[in-house]
Amino acid sequence: MINIYTGPIGSGKTTQLERWMLERKDVCGILMPVIKGVRHIYSISSGKYFRVEAGADDPEEEVIRIRKFRFSKKVFKLANFEIEESLKSDCKIIVVDEIGPLELNGSGFYSSFRKIVDSGNRDILAVVREGLVEDVVSFFNIKSFEIITDLNELNS
Repeated sequence: MINIYTGPIGSGKTTQLERWMLERKDVCGILMPVIKGVRHIYSISSGKYFRVEAGADDPEEEVIRIRKFRFSKKVFKLANFEIEESLKSDCKIIVVDEIGPLELNGSGFYSSFRKIVDSGNRDILAVVREGLVEDVVSFFNIKSFEIITDLNELNS
C-alpha cells in the first residue's frame, strides 16, 4: 500500500514523522529535517545525518538547483542507496520524505522512489506537499494509494 502523507509547506510533516517513528521499530527510509536552517538527510536505518543543502561556499560540489536551493548530488546518491537498501530489509514501511519538484524533474529521490513503487512489495509512506499530490500520483503512475493527513491513521 502506498500512503501519501500530505500537508502545507512548513506545516511540520517531518517533525510529526520523527515523533511518530519513536514508537515504531518497523520503519526504514529517509527523512529530510531542517537543522539550524539547513536541510539534511536522515537515514532511519543507520541513524546518521548528512547535510544535503549545499552551501554557497562549496562552489566545486556537484549540485542540483531548484529555485533558491542547491542540493548535493553526492548526498542524494547516498540517500537513494539507503532507500533502495530498504527493499532488502525486513522493515514494514519505507518512508520517503519528500517527493516533490526535484523528483518530478527526474532527480532527487526519483530513481529510488520509482524502484520501490514499481516493486509493489512493500508499504510506502511518501511525504508530498499539498498541491503536488495529483502531479506525483500521475507522474509515478500510482494506481492505488491512500491520502494521510494524520499519522495516527497508520498506527494500526
